[in-house]
Amino acid sequence: LRPGSGANQVGEFELLSKLGQGGMGTVYRAWQPSLSRQVALKCLIRTDNPKARARFEREIRALGRVEHPNLVKIFASGVDCDQCYYAMELLEGMDLAVIGARREALRQF
Repeated sequence: LRPGSGANQVGEFELLSKLGQGGMGTVYRAWQPSLSRQVALKCLIRTDNPKARARFEREIRALGRVEHPNLVKIFASGVDCDQCYYAMELLEGMDLAVIGARREALRQF
């Protein structure tokens, strides 16, 4: 997808590619047209589960209250057609699973 295509959109954010998925949410590389920047957009998977939604909202509030060089900054959050999401800074680099696998391989020696 290209910025400006209008396809696969959550709120103002245009989804570009999937970065990863966990038990609670899916994280996408997304385009924020209002500020002309790419962000990481986390979307809640189980929007119909009140406990999961409450936990997701706590995560948003916790990230919004802290500022630390080892934590990403949260830019925005919202709900679009019952899809809960939040946007955070996008950090380029290696996948943590790859780093963990390399570290484990080095321990074998």
